[in-house]
Amino acid sequence: MTEVFLPVPANQAKYAEILDALPVPAELAAAFASVLETMKAGQAVSVTALDTKLSTQQAADFLGISRRAFIAATVDQGVTFEMVGSHRRILLTDLLAMQTRMRAEQKRLLNETIAANVAAGVYELDAQMMPARA
Repeated sequence: MTEVFLPVPANQAKYAEILDALPVPAELAAAFASVLETMKAGQAVSVTALDTKLSTQQAADFLGISRRAFIAATVDQGVTFEMVGSHRRILLTDLLAMQTRMRAEQKRLLNETIAANVAAGVYELDAQMMPARA
């Protein structure tokens, strides 16, 4: 593993001794650079442990759907969740997997719709413009 030593900003000189002795793995430095680029682009960044448990409302907000639609999707997809009292909790890892499946299904349906519309003559696409098959 390659290590990178981060420079200490002038206004943080009091921490120089600690930071000079603290090697940062290259992977972490790359992740941090990616976070900074994302923030520079004006986007929000959240760092969360993968074993975090989310409420159904938090999970629905993350996916950009209603809580009711989220619960229906978890049932349809067989997503596991934990009951805490009468409240459901879903692991972030399970939510991310669910998001990946939902995006793949959305892409598949969109490609089918485009192909059906082209076949029906609704509009024409050059072969170069046709989406790649998933």
